[in-house]
Amino acid sequence: MKASLTKCKAGLLLHFLCLSTLFSFLSSSCADTTKTTLPEPDVNYNFNTLESQTNVLIDGAARIVKKNGRSGLNATSSHTRIKLLKHNINSNKGTLAIWVMALEDIAPAWSASYFGADNKNFNIFPLLSDSHDSGNFTEANFSFYINKSWHPGLTIKFRQGTGHDMYNHAAAAANHSDFEKLRWYYITATWDLPQKKISIYINGIKVASNDVTCERLERDFCGDTLFLGNPALVFSDVQFYIDPLSDVEIYDLYRNQATDFDQVFEDRLKHIYTGKEIKKFSFEPGGDWTNKLNISLTNQGDIDSFYLQGYAQAVKITDEGLMIETPDVPIGEGQYEKQVYVCTNKPFEGDLYVEYEFKTLRRGGLSLLMIQASGMQREDFMADYPLRTAGNMNMVAWSSVRNYHWEYYREMNDVRNDISTGAMLKNPYQYPIGFGTLDHLLSLNEWHKLQLLQTGSKIIGAIDGKVIIEGEDNGFINNGAVYSFGRIAIRCMVRSKMLFRNINVYNRNIDFDVLENSKTK
Repeated sequence: MKASLTKCKAGLLLHFLCLSTLFSFLSSSCADTTKTTLPEPDVNYNFNTLESQTNVLIDGAARIVKKNGRSGLNATSSHTRIKLLKHNINSNKGTLAIWVMALEDIAPAWSASYFGADNKNFNIFPLLSDSHDSGNFTEANFSFYINKSWHPGLTIKFRQGTGHDMYNHAAAAANHSDFEKLRWYYITATWDLPQKKISIYINGIKVASNDVTCERLERDFCGDTLFLGNPALVFSDVQFYIDPLSDVEIYDLYRNQATDFDQVFEDRLKHIYTGKEIKKFSFEPGGDWTNKLNISLTNQGDIDSFYLQGYAQAVKITDEGLMIETPDVPIGEGQYEKQVYVCTNKPFEGDLYVEYEFKTLRRGGLSLLMIQASGMQREDFMADYPLRTAGNMNMVAWSSVRNYHWEYYREMNDVRNDISTGAMLKNPYQYPIGFGTLDHLLSLNEWHKLQLLQTGSKIIGAIDGKVIIEGEDNGFINNGAVYSFGRIAIRCMVRSKMLFRNINVYNRNIDFDVLENSKTK
């Protein structure tokens, strides 16, 4: 009896195993038949060797290097040019993909004119260009490059001109571009000019798009030969596709080709560029904070607490709040002065907390918050020197006024404006403090709350309770001291139509005690 039961159990087990094997085989077969086929490039350059390169000419000193399972071509001279004799850049639509590795970190850095004594394009790291002088992107009809300035960073342009001159140009630029040394990046660009769509991806993650408010995408046709080569960069595969690939296809190609995938690094990219895992901001100023400014901005007399610099006619007090409406024109020559600063009539000192509400009434424009604005030796620049009258960007970034500036509402034509992005810089050194994104545009005709907290060297900026900016300054890295004194200003560029209300400013002075103040005349 026991033997019969044992045989029965063995038979059932064998039957179960056979069914499991058959089910696994069928499942595997079904999965294989439904698996998406990856698109094939129309033109493919693979730099595994210096010899036998089809449609490639290597003019100058170069070498093949290998890192993390991938080989690539590195030009060892600034005069070396790798010439690609076949491409599809002049098509109305397509995709370009490049595997590239930097031999040293590439990130925004302060620069001076004398840096370019031998190489005037020292700040530009070209990926591809139709100009033999590949770093000179302004005169190239096509250029794909990394700019070591903070903005614009990684850029693709199908037309001559500067990186900022993008209204109606076939171009797209990433506002934040850091590249770690000895890490392979899969940099991809897609374009569909009739549909007014250009995008840039890093490791399958979208980091840039064209100006979505443009009326058309104008382009210049490029030459038959494209040039690449830079001593700081190693190029592996360069691929051209006849169609603009989808987000899914680009990511699948990246994962299929990557030899050094890093999940932690990918999560960081998604956080920076897509707003993944955004932190919540919750702060209430306690008893050690002092309220230094509390204005509703709905009373006519409220404007007397501010100095209007620049296009003052754009500013007025309404029942809803302070209205700023600048001309609805693209940024460009002749428009720089049609912008305005609303600056506090008094400075603030110590740790700082600022909050106010804002409402956007039309698409486009840009608003920034400038804090701790002082002279180069901590003096009150508005009290000590003649009052400035210009509304252009010079006072923020290119003058003798120190400040932190946070671009919290950005829908200008030279920044990504298909989702909300935020960037904070320390000026005049143009030292990036932070960059962040939301996965959507801020809604129109609704009140949003801005909050900024600076405690010592740490700065956090939030919109609607979500942390967009988080960074830390340092007074000992050749970018000046940590700022703790100065004026506050709200600035609006052209194309802006916004309301502001309920501004509150708090200070916390924890570094020293003031025993006595002299009387001023």
